Amino acid sequence: MRRRSGRLRNGRPRGPRRRTAHPATGTRTPLRAHGRAVAGAGRERLCADGHSTGPSPSFRSAAPLAGVLDKTFATRSPAEWRELLDSAGLTYGVVQTLDEFAHDPQLVANRILVPIEDGSAEPHLTIDSPVRLDHERKVPARPAPDLVEHTESVLRDLGYDDARVAELRKAEAIE
Repeated sequence: MRRRSGRLRNGRPRGPRRRTAHPATGTRTPLRAHGRAVAGAGRERLCADGHSTGPSPSFRSAAPLAGVLDKTFATRSPAEWRELLDSAGLTYGVVQTLDEFAHDPQLVANRILVPIEDGSAEPHLTIDSPVRLDHERKVPARPAPDLVEHTESVLRDLGYDDARVAELRKAEAIE
């Protein structure tokens, strides 16, 4: 008789689960893939020490494992890690530096980074607003106003007349 709980598989007890959830993303990756990456990094002992086996391994050993991995990641260049992780069949994401982020062609192609219309020969990029409304054109990105650029117009909007603005300027309260 087959039990519906999933404990029996082909009449035999099911073996231990061979998958673990990543603590941050909750994604599940086969432990054999982790093993390939760990072995490729020269850290086979991690698997033997029980860091990636047993119940809830990612939560129980996350802090000590993070320290070991920080030191391990410092031993190779990002290009070497990409090659190793790709060959292990692991999904990963690269944390970019600010300079890498600012020159990422994918961010420009997807209009996440857009040029500021400031008349310069080489356009400066800024992060575009993520809000997009149907049938509405977005206002093009512009440079921020210079310091005190709009002081006089703001004061006039607040009801200050020419004489009062001149008094503030004479008292050096505004430029």
